[in-house]
Amino acid sequence: ENITLGRVLFYDNALSFNNQISCGSCHFQEKGFADNVKFHKGVTGNNLKRNTLSITGNNFLMFWDGRANSMQDLVLKPVANHEEMMQDPNALVNKIKQIAYYKDLFVKAYGDDEINLERIENALASFSVCIVPSQTKFDVGIANLFNQIGFNFIDSTSSLSNFNAQENKGMSLFYGKARCGNCHHPEIITGYYGGEPYANIGLDLDYSDKGLGSLANDAAQNGKFKIPNIRNIALTAPYMHDGRFNTLEEVVEHYNSRIKPNANLSYHLYQNGTNSNTTVVSPVRLGLSGDEKNA
Repeated sequence: ENITLGRVLFYDNALSFNNQISCGSCHFQEKGFADNVKFHKGVTGNNLKRNTLSITGNNFLMFWDGRANSMQDLVLKPVANHEEMMQDPNALVNKIKQIAYYKDLFVKAYGDDEINLERIENALASFSVCIVPSQTKFDVGIANLFNQIGFNFIDSTSSLSNFNAQENKGMSLFYGKARCGNCHHPEIITGYYGGEPYANIGLDLDYSDKGLGSLANDAAQNGKFKIPNIRNIALTAPYMHDGRFNTLEEVVEHYNSRIKPNANLSYHLYQNGTNSNTTVVSPVRLGLSGDEKNA
């Protein structure tokens, strides 16, 4: 009942000040709970500054700069943001109280009909954290593998019995030569494994959007953005914080040959795979063949 209330709130345009958009206006189920535009528009029709992140499988360090510590901390920030939904939180409570169908939903979720901001926040978060893909071909394959090997970690030597040869080759490259698995581990619910949850991937020599650097007011963090969960990634184009890549092929080619020698580049993307503590940044050039990029 708590999750159901959250789902109704998620799709209710009443959450915006002029009743024009909802959370679901930017996060489409059929698009992996992201969208398919470079920058979505806020309630006044203005372009937002960053590409919409998928909310699937996330409950830690939310937004591209990680400024929310949990889904509970996240859900009302877009509602109140003056460029997004521009809704005063206290006014929101009064609006929800005036909508007849919410009384029964709050009774079912919380045992009484009190409507307050804490309950609205809790219900929205409860629904959002439930959005976890779990029936993909990858999920079926790793479940079978983990039952065989007895632990839940895969690497470049792993193969899945339900994958074809090209898919297994792609997975081997993902966790090996292509270095994707240094940051992304889709078998883990958060999508990344250990280490820092942010990375500078050398998109630019000088980032106009400083990412974590702006939030932390620290130049050493400039160009660092949250490592996104890549579940349902085929549905969530365009890619990167600024939506600069329209296809996965463009994303692969960036890592293959186009990483810029940014001063804050992740050491995972150094030529030798480690930070040599020199002042010269030498980005990796993966040298993937056409077949490897396709895989």
